[in-house]
Amino acid sequence: VVPSTLRHFTTSRSLDVHEEERHRPGRHIHPHAPRDHQPSDRWRHPAGPEQLWNESWYFDAISEDGQTGLYTRIGLYPNLGVRWFTAFICGPKRPTVAIIDLGVPLSDGAPLDIDEPALRAEHVCESPLERFRVRVHAEGESHADPASLLRGEQGEPVSAGFDMVW
Repeated sequence: VVPSTLRHFTTSRSLDVHEEERHRPGRHIHPHAPRDHQPSDRWRHPAGPEQLWNESWYFDAISEDGQTGLYTRIGLYPNLGVRWFTAFICGPKRPTVAIIDLGVPLSDGAPLDIDEPALRAEHVCESPLERFRVRVHAEGESHADPASLLRGEQGEPVSAGFDMVW
């Protein structure tokens, strides 16, 4: 479970860059990136022909004291018929909790909602380009050593959940 310190967080937002910031040193923005986002840009787009064509929604948060972070992503892979879901809760003085499911079937209903026995996730756009809520309750794995994930090692089973607003 995410500690209460994450109630006050900073987020990483999608690119919404003004022209004067586009060429600022250190900025790496594709020259053909859209200049203005429209509310309709926040939902699904027609799939391309590539097998791994995907559309993803990312959400990141960090506590004000920098001791707890949260990351979640849902990716739709229509040409594979699946959704990939990942979420991590981590920090320097705590185990890393990982929730990973790369085989969630695509649904005919809300594409960003998952209702599986070990994973329930709801992604709700409460106000386009303004406010998004993500609720998750899932079975994941706790890793005392976060590098164990990179080695493909199993963690300890754990129930985890969060309800965050960006």
